[in-house]
Amino acid sequence: MNTAFDLVIRDGSAEDMAAEIMGLHAECLEENFGKITLLREKGKMNDLLMHASQCRSARCRYPNCRKVKGLFRHGMYCRTRASGGCVMCKKMWYLIQFHARACNKSDCKLPRCSDVKEHLRRLQQ
Repeated sequence: MNTAFDLVIRDGSAEDMAAEIMGLHAECLEENFGKITLLREKGKMNDLLMHASQCRSARCRYPNCRKVKGLFRHGMYCRTRASGGCVMCKKMWYLIQFHARACNKSDCKLPRCSDVKEHLRRLQQ
């Protein structure tokens, strides 16, 4: 059992964690928000995203920090991108959107948070 997310992570890889996150996304599309609500209430998802986005330690012991840093790193170097069909990038963007929907900081340090918030604002108009 993964203590940071309370999700089952089979092999501990970034791909496996991303698959679990996409499972959450699928549940949301079906309007089943139970796990997402629980994660938001616990604040663990946002804590992990914020920590991983700023952590510079190669040996960090924060649960799942290295996995999330791996997703961020992948997003920086991927040439396919989410728009080209990269599943890892889509998963990373879902994480950022998850954060941005709950974030109320005007000076948020999570990469691309302000861009996503602006995009969401435009969609609502």
